[in-house]
Amino acid sequence: MVPPETRKRYAGEICTVANINSEALLKAFADVPREDFVGQGPWRVLAAPAPGQWQPQVVNVSDPCELYRDVAVYLDASKSLANGNPSTLAPWLDSLNLSPGKSVFHLGCGTGYYTAIVAEIVGLRGQVTAAEVDPVLAAQARTSLSRYSNVRVVEGDGGSLDVGRCDAILINAG
Repeated sequence: MVPPETRKRYAGEICTVANINSEALLKAFADVPREDFVGQGPWRVLAAPAPGQWQPQVVNVSDPCELYRDVAVYLDASKSLANGNPSTLAPWLDSLNLSPGKSVFHLGCGTGYYTAIVAEIVGLRGQVTAAEVDPVLAAQARTSLSRYSNVRVVEGDGGSLDVGRCDAILINAG
């Protein structure tokens, strides 16, 4: 189990690195347990390049506390699929100006980590539709997001999905 202070430190780090001032986004990053969305450990993460290098380092970690850094976690290394660096997605999420009650479409939800961040911000009065084309990732997202009654996961090509009117769209599909 990851201590709450580790998740709070992580949220603060992400918001500082990404220059985010949204208290709701900070709280969501601190509240959503990242390890619940990246499969069983040990995990392969893409860490910052070593000094003097340009390529990210691929590091294996087995302590879930290591997931609470600004790293992308491989979801399927054979396909080079990772969940994305939090400091990359944080400004995108912040620019959506989410608030309780909003409806959001998330195209390319992967296993649902950032969908959960959105769901936390829009709250139970809000609605999140998440689409994932990869059947394995969609199934994992559906399981991981089952605690969120305000989220619907759709397997398939989200580009052809009619989600109706929504207040915001997050696209992070590869």
